Order: sequence, then structure tokens, then C-alpha cells
Amino acid sequence: MALSTGADWDLLGRLIDGHNHHHGPTHSLGFAVAAGLGVWSWGRWRQWTRASRAGLLAGLAWLSHGLVDYVSCDTSLPFGPMLLWPLSRRHWIAPFPIFLETSRALTWAAVRQNVLAMAWETALLLPILVILWRMKNARPA
Repeated sequence: MALSTGADWDLLGRLIDGHNHHHGPTHSLGFAVAAGLGVWSWGRWRQWTRASRAGLLAGLAWLSHGLVDYVSCDTSLPFGPMLLWPLSRRHWIAPFPIFLETSRALTWAAVRQNVLAMAWETALLLPILVILWRMKNARPA
């Protein structure tokens, strides 16, 4: 879960220089590959038996954030994540969003909006997770 939220580390850039860096390279395939390679390298160094699998899952977890942002409502520039960085600096946004917009403000209205967005995401994604969990744990007939 920590890796899937790692893409939002770019929000800290505003604290440094006051500019919006959200949806930049951290939301990209390039950073997903870097995260996967980092976990794979760590696993190899720690002599994990499944370092390759851990690296692949880490990269997919990181990339999942950018993909969710791609299908989310976004009304703040730049619209959508920079999914294909470093191959492209283009920001991508789905024409028909699935997920609700989240707010980065510190107000009760923002908290309400974010709770509503989290509830909607959970309602959509939890059934998929349950189905995958059951498939994984299903015993062969």
C-alpha cells in the first residue's frame, strides 16, 4: 500500500518551492520501473527467494496509482498524470472518469469530499479484490 501511494510524494514539492508538482514524473511508468527495480535489488541483496516477484508487484503497485489518477476526475492543472514519462511529458486523462475528485485543501468540505471519494473507490474496487482473493484461495476440484 505504501508503494501505491508513493506517487503522491510529489505533493511535498509545493512545500519546498511553492509550485504544484502533482501528476508529474512520480505518476509514471518510469517511476514504477524504478520502484520495481529498487525492491528487486533490495530483495536480491537480502537474498529473498522471490525477489523478482516482489519487484514486479512493487512496480505494479506504484503504477496502479497513476492508472487510478488517469480515470479520476481532475479539475486542477495539469489534468491527469504524466503516465509515460520519461518517454513522453504529456499528461493523460480519461475522457470519462470513474473515480471522484479529491481535494488537497484543509477544510471540512475537503474532508467530506475526500471521504466520499474514498467510499466510492472502495465500493468499486473491494468486490474486485474479494473476487481475486477467492480465486487465489480456491481449491482445485
